[in-house]
Amino acid sequence: MAKIPYLVRRKNIFYFRLRIPAEYQELLKVREIVQSLKTEKQAEAIPLALQLAAHYKSSIAARQESSSPQKR
Repeated sequence: MAKIPYLVRRKNIFYFRLRIPAEYQELLKVREIVQSLKTEKQAEAIPLALQLAAHYKSSIAARQESSSPQKR
C-alpha cells in the first residue's frame, strides 16, 4: 500500500503529523503538529489525516497572510 502523507502509526494507533515549514515555525512557535486520530484502522485514519491536513494548512496560510504587511 502507498505511504499516506501525514499518517504515522505508533503502538497500533494512528497519528496525524504535520511538519511546519521553517518560515512559519517562529510565527507559530511550533516545529510540528502531532495529534492522535484515536483509531487502529487505517481506512478510518486516512480521511481523518487528510481532513486535519487541509484544516491546519489553511489555518497556517490565513495566519501568515494576517501577519504579513498589506500591499497597496
